[in-house]
Amino acid sequence: MDKRNLNDEFEKALHIHNQGDLIQAESIYKKILIDRPNHDGALHGLGLIAFHNDSLKEAIEFVKKAISINPKKNNYHANLGNILYEARNFSEAIKEYKRVLKNDRNNSLIHNNLGHAYQANSQINNAISSYKNAIKNDTSNLEYRFNLAVCLQNSGEFSLAKKEYTMMIKENPNNPQIHHNLGILYLENDKAEKAIKYFEECIKLNPSYVLAYNSMGSAAAKNGNTKKAIEQYKKAIEIDPNYFEAIINLANLYELSNTQEKINKYFKISKIIKLYKNALKINKYHEKTLNSIACAYESIGDVKKSKKYFKKLLSINPNNIEANYNYTRLIDKKYYDNKYIRNLEKLISNNANETKIFLLFFSLAHIYDKKGEYKKAEYNFTYANNLKDKNNNYNKKKIKITALEIIDSYTEELYRQFKNKNIKQTIKPIFILGMPRSGTSLIEQIISNHEEVHGAGEIIKMAKIEDIYKNQFAKNKKYPSSIKYIDDKIIDELSNEYIQYLTSLNSKVKIFTDKLPGNFIRIGFIKLLFPNAKIIHCKRHPLDNCLSIFFTNFSNNIDYSFNLDNIANYYLSYTEIMNHWKKIFNNDFYEICYESLVMEPEKNIRGFFDYCELDWNEKLLNHLDNKRPVQTASVMQVRKPIYKTSIRRAKNYKELTKKILSISDFKLLSENYNF
Repeated sequence: MDKRNLNDEFEKALHIHNQGDLIQAESIYKKILIDRPNHDGALHGLGLIAFHNDSLKEAIEFVKKAISINPKKNNYHANLGNILYEARNFSEAIKEYKRVLKNDRNNSLIHNNLGHAYQANSQINNAISSYKNAIKNDTSNLEYRFNLAVCLQNSGEFSLAKKEYTMMIKENPNNPQIHHNLGILYLENDKAEKAIKYFEECIKLNPSYVLAYNSMGSAAAKNGNTKKAIEQYKKAIEIDPNYFEAIINLANLYELSNTQEKINKYFKISKIIKLYKNALKINKYHEKTLNSIACAYESIGDVKKSKKYFKKLLSINPNNIEANYNYTRLIDKKYYDNKYIRNLEKLISNNANETKIFLLFFSLAHIYDKKGEYKKAEYNFTYANNLKDKNNNYNKKKIKITALEIIDSYTEELYRQFKNKNIKQTIKPIFILGMPRSGTSLIEQIISNHEEVHGAGEIIKMAKIEDIYKNQFAKNKKYPSSIKYIDDKIIDELSNEYIQYLTSLNSKVKIFTDKLPGNFIRIGFIKLLFPNAKIIHCKRHPLDNCLSIFFTNFSNNIDYSFNLDNIANYYLSYTEIMNHWKKIFNNDFYEICYESLVMEPEKNIRGFFDYCELDWNEKLLNHLDNKRPVQTASVMQVRKPIYKTSIRRAKNYKELTKKILSISDFKLLSENYNF
């Protein structure tokens, strides 16, 4: 092929390439290279085709070879920069873009692309400068200004980003994308109400702008408006049934880490699982969704399906710490061989700086506990909790002060003034409370197995109502001393608020369980609102109870649980508070020892059903028939028959027992415990 024919062929290839016929263009480029192997244009063309086909490694090789032959071609360097950027080799992409700008310093597109590369490489100040240079060379280009605003937003420069978006809206008032992004900026800065206004304007400009509905859902969720959040996420999915983020957001609104009342009020667990399945149809490798659906199945006791999804997740990413932790909890101890343990230890070694590494120490601790190797279990439980406690600012004096204030404020005299109050409440709450890990989940699972009872779980509504009293009715006085200002009108208003909430969960029943363990602190408040409320206090041997808390990976909400000294002191204050309630209410609540329930289940189960004035039938002895979701730390225990292995468990942990018994008054408390 002579030079003229070769040039004609190359021009033909370029024309065909630009027309989008990549297969024929590729064929001509290759034909040229057979005749002239160092034809830089053909090599560059093949590189662009490889780039289009996502063959990034091949694309880089072709374009680099073209550059080695003809290094002065700016578009070669520009395209190599684009390919390297897609290959996530940001530092090399930056070098290529800079080479272009040496010869063409006013190239706004390259300044813009350099901004992208800098931003991806976490060089934010350089990125901002590059976007500004792009704008300087092309002031009318909205995309460059938008990119600058996004970069400022991502770097936390709220005021500067807001200024850019506001200027763009002024000049482009009908652009829905700018309104949407300004809304996102406000949402990220906890200004949900203002964000919603911009999302609404975005939707007004473009009713099909699916991102805005998803963002509206997130804003509503942040404001605590679950109903509106659901509506907006559903609208987003209606517009685009494959909108992965909206499906996940809707499902995660009721995720197992969220408060139980949201699940009770709006969704059955089966619908949550269906949402996760829909999301996985779109992206079957999404790790968080696989983890969530596995946890959802675990909450209803379907261990087989739960393990299936955890295994799938681990096949995608064997280093996923959360999945390893969850899977280890579910599998039978026969699988805890040396190989399994070595894999966990290797995972710890390879991820020493990960924030969630404490989960793997909990995993090892539970393995050794089940194997009966208690010294190793003790070491790993302690190490896991030390990692969690490292950045914990728990103030152990706070619960002691609370106990003293409750005792001083909730007096017998307070209740005398309401003694003859006429109570007409058709809704009957049953409060199940005590320390965490004292058997509250098991007892709720047993009681909610009754057909007339709705198990509401660990709802925080009573705490919220207590806050309403503090903020609206306490007459600027500190709570709980301000409780003396409560009157019949306030009591009626607050009790009705609680009743309305319960009926919104299930309008078909009159009896509800509320099993937030921490409600032991507010028994006095509960008895003002519901003098005839049934209250079941769950007790457990102090040593077993405190160690069980220490052995459990609680969330940061139970911030005393990572330190034995804090746990023991909290337990002492809890005992003090409970002794006060016994004195005030003359034991007008049902007290059950976990050990008694385990040793004599039928006798005790009949006892608290009798106390709750619920009709008895034999099926109530089998709580395993109850398939309601459980979202507490006891999720697996309540799915098993009542077992005795948790009684006197502390005897296996001599060093931890010794440490906790050294705490003032705790030894005496343990010695005087009877069941």
